[in-house]
Amino acid sequence: MKIRGAPAIGIAGAFGLYLGIKDFKSSDKKSFLRRVEAVAKYLSKSRPTAVNLFWALKRMEDAACRN
Repeated sequence: MKIRGAPAIGIAGAFGLYLGIKDFKSSDKKSFLRRVEAVAKYLSKSRPTAVNLFWALKRMEDAACRN
């Protein structure tokens, strides 16, 4: 998939993180948060200089930790 534009890269990253965790089957919050972290780390390697990507992934991780 080709994504052009910094904001679109951030949106794609956030949605990618969702797709990476949506089928996770565990009621243990620590396991879930480890999965969120692992998916975010994997996605962040796709565009190592994309500031909006890191911003969006960090916001998603923060939102997961709050709930």
